[in-house]
Amino acid sequence: TDSSGGDGAGDVLVVLDRAERTTWRFDARLRRLSDRGVAAVVLDAAVAVDPATSLLAARLGIVVLACDDAWATSIALHDRLGDARAAAGRAA
Repeated sequence: TDSSGGDGAGDVLVVLDRAERTTWRFDARLRRLSDRGVAAVVLDAAVAVDPATSLLAARLGIVVLACDDAWATSIALHDRLGDARAAAGRAA
């Protein structure tokens, strides 16, 4: 999820759908995310990622992670990152 409202730099995108990941469309999405500076993409493990797509992600510097429950992972990341930002704000 992109909760920063910024340019995407360092963000983690959680893909909630189980869309096909072996098509050129997903590769194009990775390229756009790379252009925005997204650091990682979390995908549902139920749909395999094409090996060529994995190589492209590595070349673009995007970490691709698989999880069993993308929705729960999205919530946990949001909570964790929100806590980290709040702690940084208190320290400033």
